[in-house]
Amino acid sequence: LDPDSPEAIEYRAELFLLTGRFDEVKSSYAKLSDSSPSYAGVLKQSMQDWSKRKDAPGADAPGRDAFVAWIATL
Repeated sequence: LDPDSPEAIEYRAELFLLTGRFDEVKSSYAKLSDSSPSYAGVLKQSMQDWSKRKDAPGADAPGRDAFVAWIATL
């Protein structure tokens, strides 16, 4: 298994999202945008879906509102 594969980066980013580790989600998205736009698109869709759910895992993490605003700029 390659931890730097786009699939692995995307899966980790979703875990970061669900645990409120927003800076790591952003970093993963940037990496995917450069290396694999299709996986960046998958992550973007996941972030958008997550941002619509106030009861989603990680939704009570500090910085959520700023992160949701960042998602809206994508």
